[in-house]
Amino acid sequence: MIESRSAKTIVLASGQALGTLVLLVIAAVLARLLDKVDYATFRQTLLVYTFAAPFAVLGLDRALYYFLPAEEVRPRGVLAENLLLLATGGLVLGGLFALGGNRLLARWFNNPGLAGTILILAPYPLLMLPAKSLSACLMARGRSVQVAGFNVVSRLAMLVAVVIPCLLWPRPETAVAALVIAGAVTTSAALCLMFRACPGNARPTLRGMGSQLRFGVPLGLSVIADLIAVNVDKIIVSAVCLPGVFAVYVNGAIDLPLVGIAVGAAVSVLMVDCTKLHKDGRLTEMLALAHRAWTKCAAIIFPLTAFAFVFAPEVMRLLYGDDYGESAVPFRIYLLRFPVRISLYHAIFISANRGRQLLGLSSAMAAMGTVLAWLGASYYGIVGAAAANALVVYIVAVPYLLVSFSQIFKCGLRDVLPWQGLGKVALATAIPTAGAAAVRMTWDVPDLVSLLVGGTVWGLLAAPVFARLRLFDARPMLRKLGAAVLRLLGGQPSR
Repeated sequence: MIESRSAKTIVLASGQALGTLVLLVIAAVLARLLDKVDYATFRQTLLVYTFAAPFAVLGLDRALYYFLPAEEVRPRGVLAENLLLLATGGLVLGGLFALGGNRLLARWFNNPGLAGTILILAPYPLLMLPAKSLSACLMARGRSVQVAGFNVVSRLAMLVAVVIPCLLWPRPETAVAALVIAGAVTTSAALCLMFRACPGNARPTLRGMGSQLRFGVPLGLSVIADLIAVNVDKIIVSAVCLPGVFAVYVNGAIDLPLVGIAVGAAVSVLMVDCTKLHKDGRLTEMLALAHRAWTKCAAIIFPLTAFAFVFAPEVMRLLYGDDYGESAVPFRIYLLRFPVRISLYHAIFISANRGRQLLGLSSAMAAMGTVLAWLGASYYGIVGAAAANALVVYIVAVPYLLVSFSQIFKCGLRDVLPWQGLGKVALATAIPTAGAAAVRMTWDVPDLVSLLVGGTVWGLLAAPVFARLRLFDARPMLRKLGAAVLRLLGGQPSR
């Protein structure tokens, strides 16, 4: 069965959305069940794994997108080569955790409790890293429905497996052990699905493993550099601040989940079309397509960012409890990183075959971010660490992207961005945001009421402005809704 590109994009985006939501719910529950030190221990344990896993994966989880689609002779052998490499990486990483790495990290983070939770986590890389190839394997074999089903079941299973034991025994060790057990169960299911999708001989070859390594390592290096750029501030805050301070910081040092989902979907769609236009030398059309994509992303990201900035304290307290109102400070600073989110730079660089420039940007942001985060956290605490993460965007990323896009599209710097479209979105965002902020300052109501009333005020002010500037047209949606209602009532919509 041939599946549309849009359907595949929706599958991948929905899986990412559900995974993000589950992690957010787990964090919100544990923030209420555990004290700040124990909660910090759990979050630091996850941070260690998140930071270390790409060094073991090395981009191999994406290799099957390249090797499997056209493989008809030995697809199961290709899969076995991939899984064997990932399992080896997981075994090495788990060994490092168990054989002294846990105690070293506990001293580095000034948190003795971390030694025990990382030791419990030691089997997790071996259990989980092979499952990272599931999406690539099943999508390459045309089984996107199975990807969607696995995403739903595995994420919900993780939620139940972690939350229920922690309600009975609220300890960070309980949460980490539950993650390991859930990982064993979900990975077993993932392996069954992958091997069923790939028939034939499962015997791996050294040549095939070498090919996958050569393909995956450059991708892995880019992912590692990106990971350092995004998470180095959290690592440094863990090293220079007390665990309770880290707990406050890590809850606020996040991107809006909806923004990441929207950007991920846009990158997936944009990459295919831009690649074709670039290969054909139609750079003017490619730039016009990028302008439309940037404006549409801005129409989503600007309003979400502005609203979250105004109501950040309410958002943090509702998510994590009254003890984490201070998390609004790093949360607001993180929201200032929106220019990188809008740029969709991964799609532009990859479609133009500029992988080295992509790696160069990630490496420069990682290097500068490490220096600034260390200085900021050492002298100004969590405010300095968050500000360092935002400053890197404006000091490194924005100039780098403008110059690189100018070279890719062969246009002047002034023509790179859709100034008129972005200006309209900024104006349409500023008017309702100012109104909602003004109203917010006049009341003292519970957080949920504040968000509901503020959202209503914002929406009532935004709708006519967005319509006037032609940034949003509700008529097609209303016509489709009306037609659906008429069909349900047995009538026929007028033409």
